[in-house]
Amino acid sequence: MTIAKFVCSMLLAGTAASHAQEAVDLDAVEAPAPSRRAGDGIKAGDLKFNLYFDAMAVWSKSAGDDDTAKFRFTQQHQSLFARAMTPDGIEVFADILQPTSVFEATIPFRFFVPSLEGVPVLGEGGVKGGRMVVPFGDFEEHPIYGGSVSNSMYLREVIWSDYGMGLILPWGKTKTELYAVNGIFVQDTSAWFGAAEEFNQLKGFGFKTRIDPVSAFFATVSLYYDFLPRMDTLRFSLADRAALAGLDMGGKLGALSARMGVANGWISNRMPIVKTDSVFDELGQFLDVRDTTVERRSSYTKWGWYVEAKYRLSEHWALRLRGGQVDPDSRVVGDDDLTNVNLSAIWAKGPVDCRLTYFRNFATHWPGSTSRPGNLHRVLLETFVSI
Repeated sequence: MTIAKFVCSMLLAGTAASHAQEAVDLDAVEAPAPSRRAGDGIKAGDLKFNLYFDAMAVWSKSAGDDDTAKFRFTQQHQSLFARAMTPDGIEVFADILQPTSVFEATIPFRFFVPSLEGVPVLGEGGVKGGRMVVPFGDFEEHPIYGGSVSNSMYLREVIWSDYGMGLILPWGKTKTELYAVNGIFVQDTSAWFGAAEEFNQLKGFGFKTRIDPVSAFFATVSLYYDFLPRMDTLRFSLADRAALAGLDMGGKLGALSARMGVANGWISNRMPIVKTDSVFDELGQFLDVRDTTVERRSSYTKWGWYVEAKYRLSEHWALRLRGGQVDPDSRVVGDDDLTNVNLSAIWAKGPVDCRLTYFRNFATHWPGSTSRPGNLHRVLLETFVSI
């Protein structure tokens, strides 16, 4: 096989885990169906591959510009993921299109100490490292806080990755991930939970724990904490920090399934500002200029939540109703404060999963406040194919 054929084969078999709210089956607690479902993928030896793509038709009107209507075709997904596992249980996960964005490896403890096989916690645990996707929320790299992936990006990046290391510790019906990473991007007194840039002088750390006490219920608790640097020092201070906490849970009863999630961030940071004053004598004559360093502190929150219900009409058809809100900065009230409601018709057969979703976005700070339409109408058509 030539090198060109090998590369083409790998690209065609690669996973496109295209980070949006639909990339994970919303019936995560459902027992596997007898026939193949979208997302099952294929296995070639010890490798498993998937392919994901979507198309979206959008018609919208911007806030304050009701006379301008826009219709366009676009897509939300910009990543192509590949995941492979060796017979020893070593797993490699990477973004093919942007290899500097995500490349992580997970190695089980039993690879280093074979005698750990069957031992509680350590027998199924492992260590991971690289520029890894930060474990947060039930959807991991597919957050839906706010009701849609575009809303969620105001709270945290869809793909939140950073250089770091983590430990995976399963125990009974729980699975916990502990990790430490370089740190999130900070500018002035604002911070972003995302992968645009990382700050290497100070570190962030956190954990995520998922529990499945019964087959029809799950809950996931997540926490991230980061020491933010002052511009004039790199000392650790509890007063300069960014924290993000989240809770996701869901359950199923017959054909009806429901889930909800909420995340809240607390950011507090200070920054020195040089103030220049003119110095005058008793007669009012100018003498000199004097620089005085003052400190400006800013504390704010950012939050998002969603709730949804999904009803399976038949083997192939299901309906889903979802709503949520997101406020990326409590210091201001603006068009980024969104309330989202959407209704989806889902059709799945074999390896194909199609979703047609109607969205309604409102730019609003909180229920009862003045509402300004952000996206009056928005239609998303997605197709999830497992090759």
